[in-house]
Amino acid sequence: MLVMAALGSLSGARAAAWTARRLGTGRSLVVSVTVSALTCLVVAVVPRAPVVAAMLAANSAAVVLWNVCTVSLRQRLAPPDMLGRVTSGYRLAAWGTMPLGAALGGTLARHAGPDAPWAAAGLLLLGCLPLLRGMPSAPPKRADGSSPANAASGTAANTASDDHTRGRPSG
Repeated sequence: MLVMAALGSLSGARAAAWTARRLGTGRSLVVSVTVSALTCLVVAVVPRAPVVAAMLAANSAAVVLWNVCTVSLRQRLAPPDMLGRVTSGYRLAAWGTMPLGAALGGTLARHAGPDAPWAAAGLLLLGCLPLLRGMPSAPPKRADGSSPANAASGTAANTASDDHTRGRPSG
């Protein structure tokens, strides 16, 4: 199962730049959340090892697409002197709530069965889709009319190296 998730992550990393260029940031985020939601719901309904493995691969690819797009978006929108604080706030919200989610998921599984956390995750993700409604799909133009070089079309490696050359911490 973990190998399939890892292979999905690698595939997602390879396809993320292409997807973001073709769809734009907003649509890529919608695709990412939709795929993640659907994979969770499929696991809840069809908890068979081959299906779960395939869903973990697809979910991992979607998560990588989300990460590439949101990191690039933060780097585009946050003022350079605030990027570290914006990133740390984002990471605190994301990683800081994971133990709470794990505890709630475990409690839900104990009371409603092992498929319930998957169904809940899928439904919660679908419930988040309206929050992405106003997200622009095209990168904003600079004052000179050009697109930012670091728009979601770069790879994660390019993003990190671009940050290093500008003195920004990556991630």
